[in-house]
Amino acid sequence: MQSELLAIGLLLAGSLSGATGLAFPVVAGPLILLEYPPPQAVMIISICSIAGQLLSITLLHKAVPYRITWHFILPGLLCIPVGTLTLLMADSTIIRIGFGAMLSVSSLCMLVGAPILGFRSKIIDAIVGACGGFCGGAFGASSVLPAFWLCAQGLDRRTQRGIVQPYIVSVQLVSLCILLAGGAYSGVAVFDILLWLPAVLAGVTFGSFVFSHLQNQVYSQAIFLITLASSLVLVARH
Repeated sequence: MQSELLAIGLLLAGSLSGATGLAFPVVAGPLILLEYPPPQAVMIISICSIAGQLLSITLLHKAVPYRITWHFILPGLLCIPVGTLTLLMADSTIIRIGFGAMLSVSSLCMLVGAPILGFRSKIIDAIVGACGGFCGGAFGASSVLPAFWLCAQGLDRRTQRGIVQPYIVSVQLVSLCILLAGGAYSGVAVFDILLWLPAVLAGVTFGSFVFSHLQNQVYSQAIFLITLASSLVLVARH
């Protein structure tokens, strides 16, 4: 893939991430994997994603009520190693296809007008957070289920983002530490990361501006479309 095309793809991924707080690994992952071996690709994706998330939090901190929801985050952090171990030991094809099929059905139901649940529960938050951490380790899609759960509760887009984005940053940081401990940095030049960061951060800046002009319904539909896209990517990569 030509460098220009990859830069455009990362710009788009950054824009979607800035607009929704999600989507960067889903869009950028397949592109970077075409250029780098999987461990190095995941390392680059993680670093770019964390940088983009931190930038968008900085840009939107006055518009979004960010908060650390520990009963949501801690179960996710604890389950990341479990997800990684499951991926290494189990049949990853079956896991990815089953997970992708479940998300496809769920997101399609929500897109065609499934009723909003409209309730909160710390116990369910913890379960969903744990599932997100497990999926982050097993599938690389930590934010899909938490974002889906928050949207289904009928929360406004700022409240949704204020909860899920700190969750994403926390899970990604732990995942990155696990990758570093496993030696995934081997063969990754600092120049490779610095080469793509400007495109990612430019996209995030634009996407963060777009976020301020989205309506709640459009935001929720974007979350469900991203969920559907994530599930299709998981199935396609079996």
